[in-house]
Amino acid sequence: MLAKKTFEQIVEITGGKIRANEIYVTNLCNKKLPHSDGVVRIPKEAAVDGVARIREILKANPTIQYVFPMSLQVNYWLQELGFYTSNDGFLENTRPKENNGNDRKFKPRKGRTFLLICGKQYKISNGEGQIVIPILHTKQYPLKGYMMVYDSCYKRIQEFFHAQ
Repeated sequence: MLAKKTFEQIVEITGGKIRANEIYVTNLCNKKLPHSDGVVRIPKEAAVDGVARIREILKANPTIQYVFPMSLQVNYWLQELGFYTSNDGFLENTRPKENNGNDRKFKPRKGRTFLLICGKQYKISNGEGQIVIPILHTKQYPLKGYMMVYDSCYKRIQEFFHAQ
């Protein structure tokens, strides 16, 4: 169900400019992680492996033009490991807090930092011109309730693809 919703979200927000058969989906971390009462922290080693794998995927599939990373933590790791840079305070403000020895939980230093990057376009560092567009996790889309704060972010994405 999540995979289907992921495809539907990307097709919808791009106004059909990207079709389901043109989407390649992967995770930053494919390892089983220990349970946590909050967002499970992806270990740095797993994130390093994930970024390397994503770079390999892009190299092997040169027709991929856009990367839509979902979630605060995934975008944190992509920036922390040099995949792309936003230069807007996101990385510094999202760096995880110390959790009193509970390294299983990802909790950013400041709240609502995803609003700084969501829906904006960034170039992949050392890439071939591919564009990164951070989006919300499929579980949070379509927007409703308190997630409506991201409405302008999603309008930005739609305007970008409408102009293409």
